[in-house]
Amino acid sequence: MANEKKYDDMTPEEQREFLRKLESDRNQQISEMRESAMQGIMTDPNQMIQYLEVQSRFDRMSVNNALLIMKQMPEATAVKPFSEWERLSVHILKEAKGILLTRYDTTHYMKDGVVKEFSRFKPYLAFDVSQTDCIPERPKEPNIEQLCKDVHEYISKEYEIDMPVNDTDLGMVIFRAIRAQMDENAKYGDLISACSTISLCKYMNFEPPALIRTVLERTLAECDITDFNQFRSDILEPARAITRDFKSDFIQIQKRNAHELNKVDQTKETVMEDEPFEISDEDPDPPVVNNNGEVR
Repeated sequence: MANEKKYDDMTPEEQREFLRKLESDRNQQISEMRESAMQGIMTDPNQMIQYLEVQSRFDRMSVNNALLIMKQMPEATAVKPFSEWERLSVHILKEAKGILLTRYDTTHYMKDGVVKEFSRFKPYLAFDVSQTDCIPERPKEPNIEQLCKDVHEYISKEYEIDMPVNDTDLGMVIFRAIRAQMDENAKYGDLISACSTISLCKYMNFEPPALIRTVLERTLAECDITDFNQFRSDILEPARAITRDFKSDFIQIQKRNAHELNKVDQTKETVMEDEPFEISDEDPDPPVVNNNGEVR
């Protein structure tokens, strides 16, 4: 509104109140988005697959932040805070709308002559590379023949499982390898294996087999978990861990074989996660303001 004060024209007390309200509003937005995303992935295989594709690119981020990216910009490939892009001398486009995420924040401040520590999960805005003046690399079509060789080499070495060398259905090869490493009677073994396989297929830039999608649909419908926190800890976190381990070691084999994955490696994203907490009345945080005077 035209009559609203600019941040720099506010008194210190007005600035603190402005930041508290801003953070409270963002926390509310985050809670609503996460709740919507949680309900979607637990009941809709299409939304689960969309989440798994996002998580495949951001496996260093928490499940909750991957859900937030899915709700706001599922096509994102490289997400960083404003300050990180600025440090890299990359400029955010003027019309860019930030992606709301959360991170763990600890601040030290003085009260009554004693240094206090204040920690919480704090909302912040991040921006995708597509929202900057940096031109992102476009994924190329995968070299299936080389991928087959690399996948078989990795599985033979790390999983100690013999797979038919002429088996070119990579999704099924990956699924069988992952499932064979798990307890045969594990209650959610098929669902976790299907989730991990779909993430890895999406990361390698090819579609997972129809049979894996069928497994996902069946096991998701059969899953008796109704609480999202349990669903996250029993299903999503194990799947994310498997995906990360597979990617990390598999990439090393590819580098050794001098055949890159033809996809931008996004493993260097900052790890920022989870539940927003209540804000203390003694919040000492200074504002984060960009060069245009906008609070980021």
